[in-house]
Amino acid sequence: NVVGGAVFVSLFYFLAYKKNAPKKVKEEIHQPIEES
Repeated sequence: NVVGGAVFVSLFYFLAYKKNAPKKVKEEIHQPIEES
């Protein structure tokens, strides 16, 4: 399943990125919501 693989990979990178830079992740999550 291509979709399932893409979701798994994106989730894996999200968790790894969140673990390495939690402050940066929060900023990048809130910025687009405020801009749009």
